[in-house]
Amino acid sequence: MCRRVEAAEPSARYRRIGDAAHVALLAAIVAYAADVSRLMQGRSPWLSFDSEWTRDGFCMPHDEVPLLTTHERSGFFMIAMSLLGFGLMRILKDETGRMDDATERVKWALVGAIGHASGHFILAVTKRNGLLPSGEVSAMDEFLAEDCNWVTFAKHIPGYFLFWIPLVKTYMYNVSSNSVALFAFVVNVLGMQMPLKFGFSYTLIVLFAGQALDQLFLPRCQKGFEYRLWPLITLLPNFILSVLESQLCTGSEVFRTHGHLIFDGYMAASYSAYYFCCWLWNRGVAKAEKVA
Repeated sequence: MCRRVEAAEPSARYRRIGDAAHVALLAAIVAYAADVSRLMQGRSPWLSFDSEWTRDGFCMPHDEVPLLTTHERSGFFMIAMSLLGFGLMRILKDETGRMDDATERVKWALVGAIGHASGHFILAVTKRNGLLPSGEVSAMDEFLAEDCNWVTFAKHIPGYFLFWIPLVKTYMYNVSSNSVALFAFVVNVLGMQMPLKFGFSYTLIVLFAGQALDQLFLPRCQKGFEYRLWPLITLLPNFILSVLESQLCTGSEVFRTHGHLIFDGYMAASYSAYYFCCWLWNRGVAKAEKVA
């Protein structure tokens, strides 16, 4: 069902740009996933992955501090930016329906950001208490180990219900709940087969690819300005930052200083920036219509 208030179909230019951006993202994701797979198999990758990123799967310059590790800094910042985003949506609330498409995207994205932040807090706590296993093992390795016990199940099984289902839904909000549950089950099982240190890359690939597909299959009447702007402000820059993190973890002063917080900080802030840009554009359209 279309939520746009304009009677006319959105400009074909918006649709073409949005479609091209999402297709480009999918192509980049496939290439990146193939290269990470080569790295996992011990083959020479095409990209020059940083040694620290290869070891941890993140840039973690603050891991040795007693409090406010990189995980915790990312978590707190993402929650703060998410609350700011919800506040901005309330302040710029539009009663005409022009902001419905932007509101739908940003609402789900902010919920996903809070879930993302929760994941960082869980990683910080498990690592501090010695519960985080070696990044070289997979979840399936833990299940098949002789010392497998209830702690192993407590660490991994709830993740399907508390992590994958909610997070997939926030990225693929146009898909039915049953389809989300099935997709989340498949990606959860596949994710258990790979080393834990590549969990972030795997999650990123799954969620970004899922959202690109979710957006591409929107009806034409929902592919307006907001559709075009979404990948240009959020998905594509976020993906580029994640690739840069994997390459420049120790080779760049910025990443050496701030690490994974750069990626998470931009991701959380981009949703508010997107919403504000859509609000400015819709306000301009409304003024133009009054003059006409």
